[in-house]
Amino acid sequence: MLRNLVPSEVVTSVKALDYQAKYKAGFRHLLFDLDNTLTTYAFDAPDAELTSFINELKAIGFTVSIVSNSGAKRVNPFIEALGVGGKASCKKPTIGVLQTLIGTDLESIILIGDQLLTDVWAANRLGVRSVLVHPIDVSTDKVFTSFNRKLERFFVNRIRAKYPAVYDQRLKSRYE
Repeated sequence: MLRNLVPSEVVTSVKALDYQAKYKAGFRHLLFDLDNTLTTYAFDAPDAELTSFINELKAIGFTVSIVSNSGAKRVNPFIEALGVGGKASCKKPTIGVLQTLIGTDLESIILIGDQLLTDVWAANRLGVRSVLVHPIDVSTDKVFTSFNRKLERFFVNRIRAKYPAVYDQRLKSRYE
């Protein structure tokens, strides 16, 4: 189970990924978590910066989707305003809802999110590339997300003890 919580890659933010290189490597579909990955809970709609970022990804040739555990009232305004695909109430780390969105070309998909216990675990269960980003602003987290972050620390400590090389290579930059 611990190995399912290890991301393929860790970066400081969604903007820190080299999307041109990802596209050249064959990735075509980007699945983004919403809250504290693309924006904070403080925003009810995308700002100009997020809109520009998503438009740049589309111009490269990516299909972009938002896959969030938040409800439709929260997620749908972003999906509509950004002109992307997606789904609210994904129930990550379960993968049933995500499977209805992704098709069978798993090698071309990257799931990007800020939590190990939801985003990374779901991506790894699906068999797609998982990218963990640092959360934008944890002070805006909802109660359940705050609890998840505390629980996440427990698992990170277990990964560090059982797989120290993996921890050093992939997780240390995020958790120390």
